[in-house]
Amino acid sequence: MCVFSAPSIPKDNSAELARQREAERQRKIDEGRASIDKAFAPYDDGYFTGVQKTYSDFYLPQVDDQYRDAREKLTLALSGTGNLTSGAGAKQLGKLQSKYDTQRTSYANRAYDLANDYRSKVDNEKNELYAQNRASADPAAVGVEAASRAGSLSAAPSASPIGGLFSDVLNNVATGIRAEREGYRGFNTGLFERKTGDSQRIVH
Repeated sequence: MCVFSAPSIPKDNSAELARQREAERQRKIDEGRASIDKAFAPYDDGYFTGVQKTYSDFYLPQVDDQYRDAREKLTLALSGTGNLTSGAGAKQLGKLQSKYDTQRTSYANRAYDLANDYRSKVDNEKNELYAQNRASADPAAVGVEAASRAGSLSAAPSASPIGGLFSDVLNNVATGIRAEREGYRGFNTGLFERKTGDSQRIVH
Protein backbone atom coordinates (compact mmCIF):
# COMPACT_ATOMS: atom_id res chain seq x y z
CA MET A 1 0.00 0.00 0.00
CA CYS A 2 1.47 3.35 -1.03
CA VAL A 3 1.04 6.45 1.09
CA PHE A 4 1.19 9.79 -0.64
CA SER A 5 1.99 13.00 1.32
CA ALA A 6 1.26 16.58 0.30
CA PRO A 7 4.28 18.57 -0.90
CA SER A 8 5.76 20.88 1.73
CA ILE A 9 5.16 24.60 1.37
CA PRO A 10 8.40 26.62 1.04
CA LYS A 11 9.07 28.87 4.03
CA ASP A 12 8.34 32.53 3.34
CA ASN A 13 11.53 34.35 4.30
CA SER A 14 10.83 37.57 2.36
CA ALA A 15 10.49 39.55 5.61
CA GLU A 16 13.90 38.37 6.77
CA LEU A 17 15.46 39.23 3.43
CA ALA A 18 13.90 42.69 3.55
CA ARG A 19 15.26 43.18 7.06
CA GLN A 20 18.74 42.15 5.93
CA ARG A 21 18.60 44.48 2.95
CA GLU A 22 17.51 47.38 5.15
CA ALA A 23 20.23 46.59 7.67
CA GLU A 24 22.82 46.61 4.86
CA ARG A 25 21.40 49.86 3.51
CA GLN A 26 21.61 51.46 6.94
CA ARG A 27 25.19 50.24 7.32
CA LYS A 28 26.11 51.93 4.05
CA ILE A 29 24.34 55.13 5.11
CA ASP A 30 26.28 55.14 8.38
CA GLU A 31 29.50 54.56 6.46
CA GLY A 32 28.70 57.45 4.11
CA ARG A 33 27.85 59.77 6.99
CA ALA A 34 31.15 58.92 8.65
CA SER A 35 32.95 59.84 5.41
CA ILE A 36 31.13 63.19 5.29
CA ASP A 37 31.95 63.97 8.91
CA LYS A 38 35.59 63.05 8.36
CA ALA A 39 35.88 65.26 5.25
CA PHE A 40 34.42 68.25 7.09
CA ALA A 41 36.18 67.62 10.41
CA PRO A 42 38.66 70.50 9.88
CA TYR A 43 35.75 72.96 9.85
CA ASP A 44 35.35 73.19 13.60
CA ASP A 45 34.93 76.19 15.90
CA GLY A 46 38.67 76.84 15.75
CA TYR A 47 38.54 77.11 11.96
CA PHE A 48 35.76 79.71 12.00
CA THR A 49 37.56 81.66 14.72
CA GLY A 50 40.61 81.61 12.46
CA VAL A 51 38.60 82.99 9.52
CA GLN A 52 37.40 85.86 11.70
CA LYS A 53 40.91 86.54 13.02
CA THR A 54 42.48 86.44 9.55
CA TYR A 55 40.03 89.05 8.27
CA SER A 56 40.45 91.25 11.35
CA ASP A 57 44.25 90.98 11.27
CA PHE A 58 44.27 92.10 7.65
CA TYR A 59 41.85 95.01 7.81
CA LEU A 60 41.95 96.48 11.33
CA PRO A 61 45.64 97.46 11.13
CA GLN A 62 44.83 99.30 7.89
CA VAL A 63 42.06 101.19 9.65
CA ASP A 64 44.43 102.05 12.52
CA ASP A 65 47.21 103.17 10.19
CA GLN A 66 44.89 105.37 8.14
CA TYR A 67 43.49 106.92 11.31
CA ARG A 68 46.94 107.76 12.68
CA ASP A 69 47.93 109.27 9.35
CA ALA A 70 44.70 111.26 9.08
CA ARG A 71 44.96 112.53 12.66
CA GLU A 72 48.53 113.67 12.07
CA LYS A 73 47.53 115.52 8.89
CA LEU A 74 44.47 117.02 10.57
CA THR A 75 46.50 118.14 13.58
CA LEU A 76 49.06 119.83 11.34
CA ALA A 77 46.36 121.53 9.29
CA LEU A 78 44.56 122.84 12.37
CA SER A 79 47.80 123.92 14.03
CA GLY A 80 48.83 125.83 10.93
CA THR A 81 45.75 128.00 11.17
CA GLY A 82 45.58 128.27 14.95
CA ASN A 83 42.51 126.06 15.10
CA LEU A 84 43.96 123.10 16.98
CA THR A 85 42.60 124.18 20.37
CA SER A 86 39.56 126.00 19.03
CA GLY A 87 36.01 124.73 19.12
CA ALA A 88 36.06 124.22 15.38
CA GLY A 89 39.26 122.19 15.64
CA ALA A 90 37.89 120.07 18.46
CA LYS A 91 34.78 119.42 16.38
CA GLN A 92 36.82 118.18 13.42
CA LEU A 93 39.00 115.98 15.65
CA GLY A 94 35.84 114.59 17.20
CA LYS A 95 34.43 113.81 13.75
CA LEU A 96 37.63 111.99 12.87
CA GLN A 97 37.55 109.96 16.10
CA SER A 98 33.87 109.11 15.60
CA LYS A 99 34.48 107.93 12.06
CA TYR A 100 37.45 105.86 13.22
CA ASP A 101 35.34 104.15 15.88
CA THR A 102 32.60 103.47 13.32
CA GLN A 103 35.00 102.04 10.74
CA ARG A 104 36.74 99.83 13.28
CA THR A 105 33.44 98.44 14.52
CA SER A 106 32.29 97.94 10.93
CA TYR A 107 35.33 95.87 9.95
CA ALA A 108 35.17 93.87 13.18
CA ASN A 109 31.53 93.08 12.43
CA ARG A 110 32.41 92.10 8.85
CA ALA A 111 34.97 89.63 10.21
CA TYR A 112 32.35 88.13 12.51
CA ASP A 113 29.78 87.94 9.68
CA LEU A 114 32.31 86.32 7.35
CA ALA A 115 33.01 83.57 9.88
CA ASN A 116 29.28 82.96 10.26
CA ASP A 117 28.85 82.87 6.48
CA TYR A 118 31.51 80.19 6.25
CA ARG A 119 29.83 78.24 9.04
CA SER A 120 26.52 78.40 7.16
CA LYS A 121 28.17 77.25 3.92
CA VAL A 122 29.70 74.27 5.69
CA ASP A 123 26.42 73.34 7.35
CA ASN A 124 24.55 73.63 4.04
CA GLU A 125 27.07 71.46 2.22
CA LYS A 126 26.96 68.80 4.94
CA ASN A 127 23.16 68.76 5.05
CA GLU A 128 22.97 68.35 1.26
CA LEU A 129 25.45 65.49 1.44
CA TYR A 130 23.56 63.84 4.30
CA ALA A 131 20.38 63.92 2.19
CA GLN A 132 22.25 62.54 -0.84
CA ASN A 133 23.74 59.84 1.32
CA ARG A 134 20.37 58.73 2.67
CA ALA A 135 18.89 58.60 -0.83
CA SER A 136 21.74 56.73 -2.53
CA ALA A 137 23.26 54.63 0.27
CA ASP A 138 26.45 54.69 -1.79
CA PRO A 139 29.27 55.46 0.66
CA ALA A 140 32.01 55.38 -1.97
CA ALA A 141 30.37 58.01 -4.17
CA VAL A 142 29.39 60.12 -1.18
CA GLY A 143 32.92 59.96 0.18
CA VAL A 144 34.37 61.29 -3.08
CA GLU A 145 31.76 64.06 -3.26
CA ALA A 146 32.33 65.04 0.38
CA ALA A 147 36.09 65.32 -0.12
CA SER A 148 35.58 67.47 -3.21
CA ARG A 149 33.13 69.85 -1.54
CA ALA A 150 35.16 70.14 1.63
CA GLY A 151 38.25 70.97 -0.40
CA SER A 152 36.48 73.69 -2.34
CA LEU A 153 35.51 75.45 0.89
CA SER A 154 39.05 75.67 2.22
CA ALA A 155 40.05 78.59 0.00
CA ALA A 156 40.93 81.69 2.01
CA PRO A 157 38.57 84.66 1.72
CA SER A 158 39.71 87.25 -0.77
CA ALA A 159 41.18 90.41 0.70
CA SER A 160 42.31 93.69 -0.79
CA PRO A 161 43.66 97.00 0.56
CA ILE A 162 41.00 99.47 1.62
CA GLY A 163 40.71 102.95 0.16
CA GLY A 164 40.94 106.24 2.02
CA LEU A 165 38.57 106.02 4.97
CA PHE A 166 39.06 109.52 6.36
CA SER A 167 39.65 111.59 3.25
CA ASP A 168 36.26 113.29 3.58
CA VAL A 169 37.15 114.68 7.03
CA LEU A 170 40.51 115.97 5.78
CA ASN A 171 38.91 117.44 2.67
CA ASN A 172 36.33 119.17 4.82
CA VAL A 173 39.02 120.85 6.89
CA ALA A 174 40.96 121.87 3.80
CA THR A 175 37.78 123.34 2.33
CA GLY A 176 37.08 125.28 5.52
CA ILE A 177 40.57 126.74 5.70
CA ARG A 178 40.53 127.64 2.02
CA ALA A 179 37.12 129.24 2.43
CA GLU A 180 38.36 131.48 5.25
CA ARG A 181 41.48 132.40 3.32
CA GLU A 182 39.24 133.44 0.45
CA GLY A 183 37.19 135.58 2.79
CA TYR A 184 34.21 133.31 3.43
CA ARG A 185 33.01 131.95 6.72
CA GLY A 186 34.86 128.61 6.78
CA PHE A 187 35.49 127.64 10.38
CA ASN A 188 34.71 131.16 11.51
CA THR A 189 38.01 131.52 13.37
CA GLY A 190 38.50 135.19 12.63
CA LEU A 191 42.02 134.64 11.35
CA PHE A 192 41.17 135.89 7.90
CA GLU A 193 39.23 138.90 6.72
CA ARG A 194 35.60 138.05 5.98
CA LYS A 195 33.88 139.00 2.74
CA THR A 196 30.63 140.82 3.10
CA GLY A 197 27.43 139.99 1.27
CA ASP A 198 25.30 136.93 0.90
CA SER A 199 28.02 134.58 -0.38
CA GLN A 200 29.20 132.66 2.69
CA ARG A 201 30.57 129.15 2.72
CA ILE A 202 29.84 127.34 5.97
CA VAL A 203 31.83 124.24 6.87
CA HIS A 204 30.21 121.88 9.38
